[in-house]
Amino acid sequence: MKLPNRYVPILLAVLLFTTPSLFAQTDDFDEKIKSKSSELEKLRAEISDINQQLSRTQRSEQDAVTNLNRLDRQISLIKKLRSELSQERKLKEAQIRLLQATVSANQEKIAILQRRYSRRVVSAYKIGTQEDWQLVLNASNLSQAFQRIYYLRALHQAEAHMLTQIHKTLRDTDAARAKLELRLGQVASSLEEEATAEKQLRASQSQKSSDLKKIRKNQSSLKQELQQKKDSAKKLENIIAGLQKEKKLRLAELARRRGTSERQAASKFANMRGKLPWPATGKITAKFGLQRNTRLKTVTDNPGIDIAAPKGSSVKVVMDGIVVAITWIPGFGNTLIIDHGGGFYSVYAHIDDVKINTNDYVISGETIAVVGNSGSYDGYKLHFEIWADNNKLNPQEWLKR
Repeated sequence: MKLPNRYVPILLAVLLFTTPSLFAQTDDFDEKIKSKSSELEKLRAEISDINQQLSRTQRSEQDAVTNLNRLDRQISLIKKLRSELSQERKLKEAQIRLLQATVSANQEKIAILQRRYSRRVVSAYKIGTQEDWQLVLNASNLSQAFQRIYYLRALHQAEAHMLTQIHKTLRDTDAARAKLELRLGQVASSLEEEATAEKQLRASQSQKSSDLKKIRKNQSSLKQELQQKKDSAKKLENIIAGLQKEKKLRLAELARRRGTSERQAASKFANMRGKLPWPATGKITAKFGLQRNTRLKTVTDNPGIDIAAPKGSSVKVVMDGIVVAITWIPGFGNTLIIDHGGGFYSVYAHIDDVKINTNDYVISGETIAVVGNSGSYDGYKLHFEIWADNNKLNPQEWLKR
């Protein structure tokens, strides 16, 4: 049965407006932005707490190393804040683009619907409402008459649906415009906060540089630094010990990722002695084991190796594994630990711009961070360690020669 041409635009419009709304897609952005905003609030609270501690502490010789640690932690947090602000802003900018597309598409749809509905009303007025009944009465048989009644009823429902869609699209457009205005204002505020964070970061880095110069000239402060390194090494050792509790669960996950048995997964790292790729390109400035300080006449134990490398150069994982800890430790700064299975762990410290998250699976050679100077008293470097259960191993014996 062929319907009059005046019904075709109505059906096309209904099909057009039953497609998914662009505005509904912005809900995904709302969830991501909400999650990111929550992370930012925690960071702001941490930075505020550190700032208060720094302002309360007198800058005396006794507090020099403590203040430097707090300053270093503040720098690390500000860098993270700056990064998180940038990520949140980019989410909002992406949502803004979607909202702008939503408003534009909705305006076009409303114009199309209004034109088509207007033509339908004008056509009905000119032809009269009897045309529908005439269409039924002109049917060649009873079956065709019932078919026409069915289609006519569907068309009238389509008209009602079109009106509903016009009103809904108008509401969606108003809501999209309101959210668009909100996000535009928030992006402007984010840019201001990013600029403020950048200024604070530069000021804190300058203060750290100044404090380091004073500490290097002060024998008492240097002794505090050495004691702190011992305390921090013990803290890292305790973290490694705590990781042993769930190593069997992680081994099962590693075996699944590697497509091997748990036994094979457990022995993989042990078979890589002298074959592991270097985590950073640079020069070893402190070897594994006992280190003598002739100036202070002290001996300290270095649990890993220090590799001096250019600022921002890549830090790469030496073998695939699961990220089990991302933390900050005085004297080590930003620290990352990876479980390689079989009780073997690799540790990366003094890093910046961490590119992975806890529980991520990383592959050999993957860039996980960049070389930084967080927690460092002597410039940009990577502190690298290898552990077998609770035992420190000499990394140089495991890296390619």
